[in-house]
Formats: sequence, C-alpha cells, structure tokens
Amino acid sequence: MVSDDHGYFLPTDDGLAPVPEASSPWSPDMLHGRLLAGLAARAVEQHPDVDPDLHLARLTVDMYRFPPMTPHQVTARVVRQGRRVGALDVSITADGNEVARASALLLRPGPAPASTAWRAPEWDVPGPDELPTLLPPDGSEPSPGEWEIRLVNPGGFWSDERKQVWSRDNRSLVAGEPLTPVVRAALSADLPTRSPTPAPKACRSSTPTSPSSWPARRGRTGSASRSQTTSRPTGWRSAPARSTTSTAPSAGRACARSPTR
Repeated sequence: MVSDDHGYFLPTDDGLAPVPEASSPWSPDMLHGRLLAGLAARAVEQHPDVDPDLHLARLTVDMYRFPPMTPHQVTARVVRQGRRVGALDVSITADGNEVARASALLLRPGPAPASTAWRAPEWDVPGPDELPTLLPPDGSEPSPGEWEIRLVNPGGFWSDERKQVWSRDNRSLVAGEPLTPVVRAALSADLPTRSPTPAPKACRSSTPTSPSSWPARRGRTGSASRSQTTSRPTGWRSAPARSTTSTAPSAGRACARSPTR
C-alpha cells in the first residue's frame, strides 16, 4: 500500500529535496532517472492553467545532465491551449543547472472513429503474484521494499532478450501527495531500458497516453527503446525496452516489456 507520508522528495523552500531512497543504482550521489519523468508528469497534471478536460496523450522527457541528490526545481509553462489540443514545456533544474526537459501533448477525448483502429496485442504473461520477488545481486533474501519488481522474462534486466517486468511503487513521489496513474506510468517507463551495460548518459523517453483512458500509453526510452502502458484491473504495472506498462490506480502496479529484437 502506498504511503502518502513518505515520498522520494520532500517539499522545501529550495525545491523538492530527494531522500536517500531516490538515488540511482549507478551512484549514491545521482538521482534515479525515472524520478525526473515522474516530476515532469506531476508538473503537467498540477499546472493551474491547463484545461481539466484535456488529457495527457504524450510525454517526452530528455535527460542530459547528471541529476545530483540536491533540491530540484520544476517549472512548467503552457505553450498552447486550444479547444482540442494543449501543449506544455517542463524544465527541471538542480544546483542552477537544467538537468532535464519535457514536453507534453494533451488532447480532448472524443467519439471513436467508425473505422477499426490499431491496438497493441493483449498482454499474456503471468501476474505479479505468480512470479518470484527480485533477489538482491548477492542472492540474499529480499526485504520488504517500497519499490517492488517482478521479472517476467527469465534473464531479467541482465539479458539481451526482450525484457518484461511488473513494477509497483509503495512510496509517493512527493511526500504528502498520492501517486496518480499518470505519474505511476511515467515512473515505470524507464525500467525496461535496463541492459547488461550501463545506460548512456543522455537518454530520451517518450510516453503517449490514450486520451480516453489515461493509463494507456506507449513511447520511447533510452537507446531506441519503446514503452507502452495499458490499464489493468489488478493495479500492477508492466514495463519493457519496447515496454508495455499496465497501470491500475487501485494497487498501483505496472508491467512492461521490451521490443522484439
């Protein structure tokens, strides 16, 4: 169950200060990249000038500088707000330097076209409760954590095969705020880009969402990888390298898969 009292960031006068649990696996002095995507999604959702009838359809995040474990400032501005389409730009800075930028496209839901639209294949993988918990690298027993991961493909993150995982955050992005489906999807999109070698310093993540049901989204992450998120009743989210992330607002779990090589 998500605790709204414990977040990856604490609001301060200097910005959103990360807690130790927000650090990256690459360095204890570096913020986990997926949290930047979460901050961008949060900024779009909370912007006071956005028409509430416009739904997030695509979120593109560019990360190009080492994000330190210091307070981050997030600003967003409306670029376009029309009757059917809206657009926002988001800037994330730390220590006076911009570490990431994001752009968001919002669309107003409308009736479905008469023609048959393309749909992603349905997920056909074991549920998260049917899979073992991700073990620590030393093989020791996992302790109850605030970020749960279930690996669907046998090789997990460390193989070169198509990656599929279920993910669930049990910690809020910002202390005192509940996680929304859109923020959950943004947090999960980075997962499937894991590979046997470290990810490049500069990566790009783009996650489009279905205007009618916010949790459904697809995009690109890292080295030409793509992420797609669809809604699931159970709440887990899925995430891969061409990843599919399914999100249910209740339990906040996600699952994803990587592209076919």
